[in-house]
Amino acid sequence: MTENGNDDPAESLYEFHVANHEADEGGFWGEAFELPGCMSQGETEAELYANMRDAIRAVLASYAEDGEPPPLGRALKTATLRVPVPR
Repeated sequence: MTENGNDDPAESLYEFHVANHEADEGGFWGEAFELPGCMSQGETEAELYANMRDAIRAVLASYAEDGEPPPLGRALKTATLRVPVPR
C-alpha cells in the first residue's frame, strides 16, 4: 500500500475532507463530508484516519455493489461564521 492509502496505481485518487472531532469520553470521531453518514472513531488521530480510510472504502464499495455512482461531484463549501457568545 502506498503512503496515501492507495493499493492499486491504476485506481484514481479522490480527496475526501474529514472533520476530526474530540470525543467527550476520549479519543476522536470523524466524518467524511462528501459521503453522508460515513463516520468512524479512534483512540488517536492516527487511528481515526486509518479507520476513516476503511470506512470510506466500505461506503464506496457499497455504492459499487449497488451499481450506483458515489456522490463525488458535489462541491464542498465551507464558511467561517462569527457569532457573539453570551458571557
